[in-house]
Amino acid sequence: MYKGINAYDAFIEGAKEGFQTAILIVPYLVAMLMANGVFRASGARAMMIDTMKAHGADSFAGRLAAIVQGSTETTFYVLAIYFGAVGIKRIRHAAVCGIIADFSGIIAAIVVGYWFFG
Repeated sequence: MYKGINAYDAFIEGAKEGFQTAILIVPYLVAMLMANGVFRASGARAMMIDTMKAHGADSFAGRLAAIVQGSTETTFYVLAIYFGAVGIKRIRHAAVCGIIADFSGIIAAIVVGYWFFG
């Protein structure tokens, strides 16, 4: 009211921009879902699943595998979806930082797993 901006019109414009962004990221999202399907079919998550089958989901090894899986899986999702949506082509430095963060997540997952469940 102070600036004289019509809140409804501003909301509609923001919704239009959000819809355009959603349309823009659909191809990248489809590609990422396809890649995820390929990884699942190739057994990329086999270590976690085999650990849980062998030791049980409530075992220390099962919990540790779940913590590691949950703390390291978003790097390539971010690179594909977010960077692709805004048109960033050179992802070299971001990929290196993401992979270093993944290794840090694995180490932190092991430490936290031992701290909580060890």
